[in-house]
Amino acid sequence: LCKDCYSNGIVLSYGIGIVLSYGNGIVLGYGNGIVLGYGIGIVLGYGIGIVLGYGNGIVLGYGIGIVLGYGNGIVLGYGIGIVLGYGNGIVLGYGIGIVLGYGNGIVLSYGIGDWSRTCFKKCSGVKLSKVT
Repeated sequence: LCKDCYSNGIVLSYGIGIVLSYGNGIVLGYGNGIVLGYGIGIVLGYGIGIVLGYGNGIVLGYGIGIVLGYGNGIVLGYGIGIVLGYGNGIVLGYGIGIVLGYGNGIVLSYGIGDWSRTCFKKCSGVKLSKVT
C-alpha cells in the first residue's frame, strides 16, 4: 500500500470524502466533499463542496459551493455560490451568487448577485438585489 500525493481524507457521519493531489477534504453530516489540486474543501450539513485548483470551498447548511481557479466560495444557508477565476463569492440566506473573472459577488438575504468579466483587466463589480 502507498499513499498517493500526500493527501488527507477525513469522513465523519455517513459522508463521502475524496482527496486528490495534496489537498484536504473534510466531510461532516451526510455531505459529499471533493478536493482536487492543492485546495481545501469543507462540507457541513447535507451540502456538496467541490474545490478545483488552489481554492477554498466552504458549505454550511444545505448549500452548494463550487470553486474553480484561485477563488474563494462561501455558502451559508440554503444558497448556491459559484466562483470562477480569481474571484470571491459569498452567499448568505437563500441567495444565489455567481462570480466570473477577477470580480467580487456578494449576495445577502433572498437576493441574486451576478457579475461577469467583459475584459481582461482586473476590476471588481458588486450587484446587490433584494427579492421580497
